[in-house]
Amino acid sequence: MSELSTYVAAPFVGEFGWEVAMWAPWLRWMRNEHRTVTFDVLCKPGHQALYADFATRVIPVKEMPDILQVDCANAFVRVNGRLRREDYVEWVKRELEGHKTGQVKKGRVYTPLDIYYDWNGGRPPILRQRIDVPYGSDAKIVKKPFIAVHARAHQKQPDRNWLPREKWDELMDELDGEQVIAIGALGHSLCPRGAMDLRGRPLGGVMDLLSQCRVIVGPSSGPLHLANACRVPVVWWSGNQKDEERYATAWNPYHLPNRRVGVTWQPSVDEVMACLRPTS
Repeated sequence: MSELSTYVAAPFVGEFGWEVAMWAPWLRWMRNEHRTVTFDVLCKPGHQALYADFATRVIPVKEMPDILQVDCANAFVRVNGRLRREDYVEWVKRELEGHKTGQVKKGRVYTPLDIYYDWNGGRPPILRQRIDVPYGSDAKIVKKPFIAVHARAHQKQPDRNWLPREKWDELMDELDGEQVIAIGALGHSLCPRGAMDLRGRPLGGVMDLLSQCRVIVGPSSGPLHLANACRVPVVWWSGNQKDEERYATAWNPYHLPNRRVGVTWQPSVDEVMACLRPTS
């Protein structure tokens, strides 16, 4: 196989959920269009597992750029202070130095700006997830399917954290007798009292764990979108009305029975349990 990269994907700089639900599936679809060529993907360190099933090589970048704003739409719109397509291309060229990839043609670099995403332009694009290749392991790694929780505790948009944090402990009391695991990034998530603390694990391992769950619970977040990509239904809540269509169809490639809790970021424990019981 030639060491020359025929097609290269630039790193994604937006939120993790959009990387899972929009960027990685789009690249998977594009790779399917170019079966006979090499297809290298650059990504954030630790995110290699999102691309391993279709990329020729997955190359973690050395460092992410210092940009004005990193948010869900960063990759899909052109706004002053955000990356231009030319910036992505030059970034790719710099990162590939030393990887013996040769000269990469500008027209063969895919960037997030190449995806047209406009929520107001009609129905949002459906997640292009290959149905025959779900994330996670098919091998059973636990005897009894368990419940996962993502107890978001991020300083960015703190109003999306479920507050007060004691609600998570109350939920665990209601789930007494269930096997519950806590996932998420250390420093940006909690481990509720009584849950098995599996936070901070490599992404590939998290995907394997999620594939063994029967449901994941939490406020709308990237890990919940990842769970849907692992064929795991979610019990979710959000104050963003756009999430309704995402969890119902747009980012739900396997038509899973996701359940929404209320219409705000702060439902009660009773409301969560009312949605959780039919799935547990």
